[in-house]
Amino acid sequence: LNDVIIQQKALESSYSRWRRGQEIGEILTIDDALSLLGDDKNQLFPIFRLPNQTNINSATLCTVHINFLTLELTVYQSNPKEKNQTTLIYNLAELWS
Repeated sequence: LNDVIIQQKALESSYSRWRRGQEIGEILTIDDALSLLGDDKNQLFPIFRLPNQTNINSATLCTVHINFLTLELTVYQSNPKEKNQTTLIYNLAELWS
């Protein structure tokens, strides 16, 4: 596979978001994860993206949290680090009943 897989240079945006994740550190709670996914500190390459004047084609459409213990799927249409901003909550158990 070494001859088949060609290592490509990471996109600057991907690298910037990875580096920001490293700065934030270990994720221990759901709130930690939502805070990371909603991070917008890096104005050029935020993790949570809104269309802007320089890049109108790049935006976070939604963020999803799946709780496998309660079988709930929560969809955040706006920034998930903003508390109480859920858009939809689905009971996944109802899909299999």
